[in-house]
Amino acid sequence: MYRDQREHNKALEYFLQSLDIKRSLYEDENHPDIAASYDNIGGIYESQGEFEKALEYYLKSLDIKKTVYGDDHFETIDTQDIIENIQLRSQNKQE
Repeated sequence: MYRDQREHNKALEYFLQSLDIKRSLYEDENHPDIAASYDNIGGIYESQGEFEKALEYYLKSLDIKKTVYGDDHFETIDTQDIIENIQLRSQNKQE
């Protein structure tokens, strides 16, 4: 809800809390729900134009998805596409 209302700081706060909860629930860090939390956090940073922080979280998500789903799964490919897009936007921002 906060993300949809563009209240990024509040959304980030709750996504970080959600990540902490998921980490405490799952013994294995390589869980799809944890990857989803990383995606959500990355998305907030991306919305704020903080591409380096966004990449940090999307890359964590990608590592989990590769482990859980493999390289050819749509979840993995989708995250790879997001990362490539952010890298391009980040390069354009620097130019």
